[in-house]
Amino acid sequence: MNDSSDGQQPTNPLGWLQSAMIVLVAGTGLLLFVVRLVTVWPATVDDAFITFRYSSNLAHFGAPVWNLGDPHPAEGYTSFLWMVLMAIPHLFHFGAVVFSKVLGVACTCATILVSARLAWTVCRSSDPFIRRLAAVLVVPILIASPAVAIHAVSGMETALFTFLATSLLLIAILLHRSAVSSASQQRLVSAFLILGLLLVLTHPEGILLLLAAAATLVLGKRGPFSQLAPTDRHRLLLQGFWLFLLPAMVFLFWRIWYYRHLFPLSFYVKVGAPSSRSHFDGAKELLAFLREIFIAQPLFGLSLVIGLVKVWRIATPALVAVLVHVLFFAVPKPIMAFEWRFLFPVLPFLTGLAAVGLGNLLDWLSDRIRWRATRTPMFRRAAGAFCIGSVAVTLQIWAHSSDGTRRLADFAAYGRAMQSAHIPLGKALRRLGGENPGQHSLATGEAGAIPYYSGWRTVDIFGLNNVQIATSHDRDMRFVLAGNPEIVVLVSSSPTKFVAFVPWEGELYSLCSAAGYQRLDTLFFDARSLRMWLWVLGKPGTKPILG
Repeated sequence: MNDSSDGQQPTNPLGWLQSAMIVLVAGTGLLLFVVRLVTVWPATVDDAFITFRYSSNLAHFGAPVWNLGDPHPAEGYTSFLWMVLMAIPHLFHFGAVVFSKVLGVACTCATILVSARLAWTVCRSSDPFIRRLAAVLVVPILIASPAVAIHAVSGMETALFTFLATSLLLIAILLHRSAVSSASQQRLVSAFLILGLLLVLTHPEGILLLLAAAATLVLGKRGPFSQLAPTDRHRLLLQGFWLFLLPAMVFLFWRIWYYRHLFPLSFYVKVGAPSSRSHFDGAKELLAFLREIFIAQPLFGLSLVIGLVKVWRIATPALVAVLVHVLFFAVPKPIMAFEWRFLFPVLPFLTGLAAVGLGNLLDWLSDRIRWRATRTPMFRRAAGAFCIGSVAVTLQIWAHSSDGTRRLADFAAYGRAMQSAHIPLGKALRRLGGENPGQHSLATGEAGAIPYYSGWRTVDIFGLNNVQIATSHDRDMRFVLAGNPEIVVLVSSSPTKFVAFVPWEGELYSLCSAAGYQRLDTLFFDARSLRMWLWVLGKPGTKPILG
């Protein structure tokens, strides 16, 4: 008998040791994540403040617009759902920056859990410990990338989109494996459609992920829907209509009616703009992303290949969706694509597959290494897998060590630069504007924190928030001065002589000089890898804004 004398079930030493190994792996990754979050927490991307401005106007005036009262509202934000969520802190009067970071970290943690579940789902190891280890290895391997911490606190919608995309891919895999017409399949279909709707509301290109996965599920010869009865097909169509198609069409018709354009202005600036090189302006960015995965991290690349070989049959819908998503981003111009912002959402899925490949590799190696110990064979096998896995995680973190440290330091420096240039300038303009800041006018290409904190009517000379520039691609700077802005903020690579970062700002500076504008202030933006000066120009007689 194995029962203890007091009637309690005996503990399993091997189970406790395996659990301790799992906790150690996960704890190492989470500790690294916390350290990196502390490093980059103060940094918020300037583009995030674009969305915050729309959210503020939505919360306070019921209008998701760039400038109140514009005859043609601009749709310069990149994410409708994120813009609506960011209206919450403005509505209840607490910090939008902190709220965006907390929500971004929460989405990142949820993404890690979903990616781990994905690895556990597709791993087919006969050893339960290897399967659990493969799932937990997702934590340190994914967090080894500095992009994870950066996107968690950037203030942008990337973390939300990544969570929704990873969840959708997991549901697609579960659907691919589900029984035809089962109750669980109906629930999975509902979850798939709702996630797809949220994905599209977060980023318009989310429709590519959704359609690619759905088409593979529905049209695949061995897919779960290939032999549906007519009644089941009718039910499936009704689900698709009520949970995705109807709300998506309502949203599409509303935004076309409200903004009077088929696509957001970011599409016209990034995708619709005439290409300066070819029709594949994003190819270089895509190749750099693939180079980091397969060359800069050879162990990750090898594990990913093994994982793909092992699971491609059961993960076909997700793999097709990822391929479509990645290939699409060979086309758009990679504007503000820091840390591969548009390609990053597929990284947790790829990490899940790499963890599966690494788990299979650990399984194979631990079977072939002869361990000289008196422990049980099961323990020796688990200990071997843990030791090899620990070495693999260490190598993965080391692969990111020097470059990752630099990227994190650069992003932290970016945050300090924002605190010393854009944000104080915006707050100073707010004080200057008094009780009615919207009556004052500003023109700048740095259309993030400065317009958000100032509250001034702003002409975005870059075009993301200007219908005329975005749709015509005509940056005739005479149009900017025709609006008679009180303040013009330009970017120079020199503090003493104006050297424009972009050609059209050089033209605008010449026009401002001819119109009598004078330099009021100069602010240094020092982000280590990016150094520039904000030249604040004002009409004759205007006093320096920052004293």
